[in-house]
This record gives sequence, structure tokens and C-alpha cells, in this order.
Amino acid sequence: MDSSDKDSKASVPLSEGAETPAPQEETSRASTRESTPSGPVKCSTCTQNVNAVYFCDECKKYYCRSCRAKHSKDVINGAKHKLREISTGLTIDVKTDDSPSSVKTTPRLPFHLQPSATTPDANFNAKEPLPNIGQTTKAKEPVKKTTPREQPHLVAKLPRERSEAMTPRSQLRRCFSHPSRDVQLHCMECNKIVCSECIVEGHQRHQFISISEAGTRLRGDLQSRILPIKTWYESDAKSAMSNLIISEETYTTKSKDSVDIINKRAEQLHKDIDRIRNSLIEDIESKNSVDLEEYRMSREGLEEQMKSSEEVIGNIEMAINDAEDISIIRSENELKSTISSVDLKIQIQEAKPPIFLAGSSTDERIRDLFGHSHQDKPESTMAWSLQAETLRPTRDLDLIRVSSIPCGDGQPIHTMVLLGESEVWMASLSNPKQIQLIGVNGSIEKPGEFDFVIRDLAISRNGDIFLSCFDTRCIKHLRLNGTLETFFNASPLHPQGIHMSRSGVLLACLVDSPSTDGRQIRPYSKRQLVKITKSGKVMKRLAFSIDIRLFTSPVKVAETVEEEICVIDKTAKDRGRVIVFTRNEQIKFIYTGPIGLKMDYMFCPTDITCDIYGHVIVSDANNNAIHMIDKHGQVLRVHQVGRDWIDVPHSVVVDNKGLMMVGDSAGVMHVVKYLK
Repeated sequence: MDSSDKDSKASVPLSEGAETPAPQEETSRASTRESTPSGPVKCSTCTQNVNAVYFCDECKKYYCRSCRAKHSKDVINGAKHKLREISTGLTIDVKTDDSPSSVKTTPRLPFHLQPSATTPDANFNAKEPLPNIGQTTKAKEPVKKTTPREQPHLVAKLPRERSEAMTPRSQLRRCFSHPSRDVQLHCMECNKIVCSECIVEGHQRHQFISISEAGTRLRGDLQSRILPIKTWYESDAKSAMSNLIISEETYTTKSKDSVDIINKRAEQLHKDIDRIRNSLIEDIESKNSVDLEEYRMSREGLEEQMKSSEEVIGNIEMAINDAEDISIIRSENELKSTISSVDLKIQIQEAKPPIFLAGSSTDERIRDLFGHSHQDKPESTMAWSLQAETLRPTRDLDLIRVSSIPCGDGQPIHTMVLLGESEVWMASLSNPKQIQLIGVNGSIEKPGEFDFVIRDLAISRNGDIFLSCFDTRCIKHLRLNGTLETFFNASPLHPQGIHMSRSGVLLACLVDSPSTDGRQIRPYSKRQLVKITKSGKVMKRLAFSIDIRLFTSPVKVAETVEEEICVIDKTAKDRGRVIVFTRNEQIKFIYTGPIGLKMDYMFCPTDITCDIYGHVIVSDANNNAIHMIDKHGQVLRVHQVGRDWIDVPHSVVVDNKGLMMVGDSAGVMHVVKYLK
């Protein structure tokens, strides 16, 4: 502190029982400072010479611990006096004394709290400690005290806080515990801003820093705390919000497009329904005209019959009532003949009203509502022509056997693929690591064995063979020069059925497990159909349709002449279905067996192929049958083979000359002619 601040207040010694006048305003008095006595200070009211512990600011007296409570109760007019603990070596402000014999001594503050002339904290007015009672110092010339306005260089330049815009500066600098004092320092141990009185009362021997330094430290701490939140807000939150907005816009656009498509299809459907409704109504109205004419004729005939009967009844009753007995007896035969001539038969041609009833199955209801679809037959008609009204299982007479070639060593032939028009590549369960080239004339070639099990075969236009390897999770490519290489790595999935499309894209059925039990399928299970380019890259995956799983276990795949994909989906170990997709990967129809034809067992497809007329041919192992389906999903013919000729059909292929090759469970390839 400056010398002017040290000498600005005076203090006088306080003795036991001494009267102290009322304090005056600090701005109008000159204070002196008394030193602390070498010995302990005694209580001012206690007669037992007990050391004093507290000093009353209002009464200017010392009290021990017991007298403090009594003094608090005996205060005048209920006023609450403030008692502070005594600390030796400190000074306190007392009543102003006009004599210059005693002056204020320099306060004894800790070293780190002593103001320096070179620091801004030297301008702070620290709280004056308790007085040194009984000791005096050499009087100094009183120095006139100046106010902060008169000495602007002595006012501390505290950092402006954000709340000063709403709070007056004078209220912001005041201490909460001592409203008459300004805050001066920041206690590091208590984390509080304190005034000079707070330092003396409860913050002695604490570490203090200036308010400006405390504010700087707090700003740095808050900056470090807010930095992660700011980083999250600038990077993650804004990026997530941007992605969410884009996703919402995309979803809205796709939803609108879907609604438009539905509206267009609904409009077309309404047109079709109106056309069918008008046609049905016209049929009913035309039938009504015929039926009403029958009603009219029946009514006229009945009226004539009733009229003649009425005449007979009148004549007989008249004879009974009016004629004499002799007359009745003589005309007995005539009367009886008249009665017997009456025709008692009522012949009414009652017309049946038109009744519109839907069929019991879905296909029947569709046919009743929309009628039969008419299509042109190919020039080379099939032996299996559509006979919807007389559909029944047929026997071997519909197929002409050409030859039977044993090539599977008694084990089922599970896969075949046509090479040209007279040769077939095949693999059987007798040696699933080997492929054989079988000629229609009976020739057999075995090029060699591989170190992996073959699940299915496909062939390209130039004659290269593609082999599906379930265990090694890949598809191999065998070139004409004998080079074998990995064409597609399906890991972690397993490839099953494969087929080379007309456009050169390889179709492959991929599964994560060979299980066909639908109860074992989990939301994360992978059952899909993929399209693979010539370079071995996946260009399309088919797995779901509007969040509905398409396949349980796809095992075989083929393509029609119209480039529509046909997939055999095994829904259980002994049953399955055929799913046909349009060129834009939409479900066209699902075939689960012939409608209206009772089969012995459930439909269990094992292999599928397509001919040049757009028909789908499927082998059925459970019923020992071969199904032919048209491009609209209507069954054309179901051919049940006899066990004395073809055992259980496992694989089937067709050529362009009307020949069908069937591989059965006994390892025999049968060549049959199915076209006229």
C-alpha cells in the first residue's frame, strides 16, 4: 500500500471498560493504528482474566468464548453485532483520535499478499487487520485521504465481465458477505473472490491471486472444456444434420415417385376393371332378355291351363248341385271323363338368375374377374398343349424316348448344362469333383478331376465352363485351353446354382448357410441372387422386395428367351417354389404347383430350364414329374414318369430341336423328344 493509505486511518488503544464513541464515516476521519501487545489480550467483561478470543466491531471490546454468547443476547434494540476472531500481530481501525501521539502501523500481511509498487494489485485497498493494543509507533504527519475520483491512478483496472452490461459496475465490485467493501483478490483454495474483511475473517494463510489472473485462468479452463463440444458441433453434428436433410429429401422424392407409380398402376387397373365390369354386365343383360322371354311364355301357358281347369270345376259343381240323381247317374261316365281330361301338370320353365361367384383359389378368382389370357402359340406346337378343362397327369406316351445313357455310377446326376446341340456337360454325386462330357449318341469323355466339389455348372457362348464350388466359396472359370482360375470370390457366402445369361452376365445364387428351414433364418441371414459381370464384379443383388425377404434358399437359376430370371427357392427340405422375375427385377409370378390338380406329394423342384418358346420346364423329385409352365405362370402339362423308365428326375436341359435330357437318381441320362 501507499504511505497515504497507511496513514489514512488512525486507531487508539482499547482498555477494559473504556468507552468508545460511535464510528464516523471513513471519508471524513483520520485513523491511527495500535500494535498488538506482547502478551495475550484479556476479556473486557469477564472478571476471571480469561484471554479474549473475539473483538466486537460495534462495541470496540474484547470477549472470551463464554461472554460472546451472552453479549449476543444482551445487544441493544435487537441489533446484531459482528464479532471477529483475534489474531496477534494485526491491527484494526478504531475511533479517530485528534492527537498525533498514536498513528497506524503497517499491516502485517503474508509475503505473497504484500502489494508492490510495480504491480496493479498495489492499488487495491486490502482490509485492515486487528489493532496492536498497547503499542504505539512514532507519529507521522497525517496525510489527507483522497477519494478514488481524485486519484484515478489508484483504482484497480479490473477486467470487464460479461454481466456488466446488465449489472452496474458499483454493484458488480461489491462483496456478497460485506456489501460495503469491494472485492480485491481471488482465493485459490476456496475458489472465491474476497474483500479485505473476508481475508481476515476466514481466509488467513490462503493462497491468493489477482482477479484479472483468476479471470484469465477461468477463461482458459472454460475454453478447454467447450472445445470438444465445439468440435462435435462443427464437425459431427453439422455433418449429421446435412446427411439427415439429404436423406429426408431423398426419402421424400422416392416416396413421391412410388406414389406416382402406384397411382398410374391403379389408374390402369381401374380401366381394366371397368372394361371387365362392362363386359360382364353386357353378358348378364343379354342373358336377362332370353330369360325374361321364357318367363313370359311360362306365364301365358299357366294362365290357359288355369282357365280350362276353372271351366271344368264350374261344370262339375253345377251338376252336383242342380242336376237330378237320374241325370247324374246317366252322365257319370261323361263327368268322370271331363274330370280326368284336366292336366294337373304344371310345366314352368323357370330361368336361373345370373350368379357371379369367385373361385376358391387365387388363380380362379383372377380368371373369374379378368378372364383367360389369350396368346399366340408357336409355329412348332408342343405335345403338351394347354388343356385347362381336362388337366390330369399323363404317362409315358406323351414323350418319345430316344436313348438312355448310364453315366453316373448309380448316383443321382445333380447338374447338367448343354454344349451345342448334341453334347452335355454333367456332374453326379458318385464323384462330385469330376465333370463328364456326354454325347447324345452315347459317347462319354472324362477330362479329369478337380480338388473341389462341384455344385453347379454354367457355360458361356464360346464354350468356357463356370463351376460353382460351395465348400471353397468361389466360382471357378475353366477355359477351353484347360486353364482353371478363380472367377468370383463369394466369401463369406457360398455359391449354389449358376447360369450364364444371354447378355453374358453370370447369375449366381448365394447363401450363408445351406439350411432350408425358414425358422433358422435370422434378420442378418444372407440369401440372395447376384448378377456378375464378365470382369467378376457384382452389378446387382436381389435379396429383398419392400423389406420382404425374397428367398429361403435359392438353389437353381435359369433365364427365359425374354431374359426373365427363374429361380428355384427351397422353402423346406422336401418342398419349394419357382419365382420368376421380370427384366426390371420385379416378381412376375410364383409357381408352387399345378392349381386344380391333386398331386401325391408336395411340389419339390430340383432343376429348371427354359426353351426357345419361353416355356419353363421344372423337374419335380417328390412326384416323379416334369412340369411345363408358360410365360404367364399357367401350367401347361404335368408329366409323371414311371419308375420302370425314368427313376427320380434330378436335372433337366433342353435343346433347340425338341429334345430333352433328363438326369435321374440312378445316374442315367435319358434323351426324350417332347416336340411334335
